Amino acid sequence: MALTLLCGCCGLILSLFRLPLSSIRPLDTFLVIFVIAAPALALIAGFRMLMQSRPWLRGAWGDVLFFIFWMAGIIVAATQFSNGGGSPFQDIFGYASSISGSTDIVLHSVSVGAGPTTNGAIDLDPVKGISEPDFLISRLLWLIVSLGAMCVAAVIFKPRNIKLKTKRQGIIARLLSGLDPLGQLAMTPILSGLGAIHPLIRTNLKQLVPSGWAGLVLVGISISGFILPFRKAVGPALMLVMIFLISHQSSLWEKRHNRQFRVTLPNGLGSQFFMTWLSIVLFTALLLIPSVINGVMKGNLMTFTPDMIGLTFIMPVVILALGVVTRTGIMARLLMLAVWYVYLNV
Repeated sequence: MALTLLCGCCGLILSLFRLPLSSIRPLDTFLVIFVIAAPALALIAGFRMLMQSRPWLRGAWGDVLFFIFWMAGIIVAATQFSNGGGSPFQDIFGYASSISGSTDIVLHSVSVGAGPTTNGAIDLDPVKGISEPDFLISRLLWLIVSLGAMCVAAVIFKPRNIKLKTKRQGIIARLLSGLDPLGQLAMTPILSGLGAIHPLIRTNLKQLVPSGWAGLVLVGISISGFILPFRKAVGPALMLVMIFLISHQSSLWEKRHNRQFRVTLPNGLGSQFFMTWLSIVLFTALLLIPSVINGVMKGNLMTFTPDMIGLTFIMPVVILALGVVTRTGIMARLLMLAVWYVYLNV
């Protein structure tokens, strides 16, 4: 409600600058903005509550879904009202249908932030635009949808799990309980090894990708491998991002105080180095899957296989080794940026 009133005040201030005093109608301004904005803000609040109802939607994934929802609502409304067509029920935020109903002129396009290409003035009657029965029913419908989203969020809400997850020994025991004695004998060392390695890989990946935005950039580059060529687009882009991420992780772990701490860990420094390298290799290989599929379908996989081998296996070990020797990521970053520049222009 406060945000709606604030929008009304902004609309009234704009009226003071753009309209003569005789045309300023504060009640109509607040009424129009309230009818349009209140259901839209309620729908946004309901969708955001829905995004906060599950743990995996409370971070970057929820923001991405909300951005898609926001852009889809704007685009659908604008395209549906081209040439004066469309239904108010397709206008989630109410901006397009209210404009098209406030004038007798056929609107050929509706877009956010655009102005009409005309020499004269276009008379608008916003109250008329929001007074049409279909528009009012559509606003009421989206208000009900927002309330429904809030109810669904309340039903499926799951709080963050602040307790420790089940110990991996318990998981291994449950997996082994369904096997016969011979299968248990064969699978016990394998599952135990995987159970011990998994936390180490997970920790290294969290350090490699420190933020959700970095992960989104990497995922976007990876998905583009289905379409774009690897040698000229995907490979250089992925290499550039990974240079900064790996060198940052290497410098973070090789500082003097962190190195003294790592000496006290159960695993030796050599084992820690290998697990860091293995985590990066597995993560890079996962990102390269779309490019591999594209190469197989087009029959040119072997042309950039050496590039993928260097990116996956050689580059991480070089950056990590330089980080160990120099205890900083600057030397590795400068060297690999020079290699990247040569690779980009060859």
